[in-house]
Amino acid sequence: YLWSIDRHTMTYLKRQCMEARRVRYHELLQRVELLAPLGCAERAQVIDSLVPAFFKKGEVIIEQGAEGTEFYLLEDGSATAFKDKDIVASYGPGSSFGELALLNNQPRAASVIAAADCKCACLGRQSFDRLLGPLESLRALAGIPPPEARRPTSSSAQGAQV
Repeated sequence: YLWSIDRHTMTYLKRQCMEARRVRYHELLQRVELLAPLGCAERAQVIDSLVPAFFKKGEVIIEQGAEGTEFYLLEDGSATAFKDKDIVASYGPGSSFGELALLNNQPRAASVIAAADCKCACLGRQSFDRLLGPLESLRALAGIPPPEARRPTSSSAQGAQV
């Protein structure tokens, strides 16, 4: 047998899936204290920029010392943060992690390993800086300078690569 679906039904189903995803991500973002200052428009932009990521139990989500490239929102599952083999935090659904390396432009302070199969929503560095960088209230709350003040100059970046 060959199954087919008409264009209108497919479009309807895609919209339903996208709307369900937006509702899920909206509820997830409401739990993140760091993002509390966001208005509806900013929150919608963040939701549209989130990308799903899946990790199996035991898989490394973040490695201590690595460059910070994503901010994670844990949608389902659990994870544990380790700093030099010591447990420093446990995360469950609704938790977020990885923002400090992005905000401070520093290497990851701890490793995060999936304690169970995990479903995350990720916000990459470029989207994080573009969407959250201009929010002065967010930065002031966290006591963090704006992105320009955090970034190495091109000459110092070149020196670090040599």
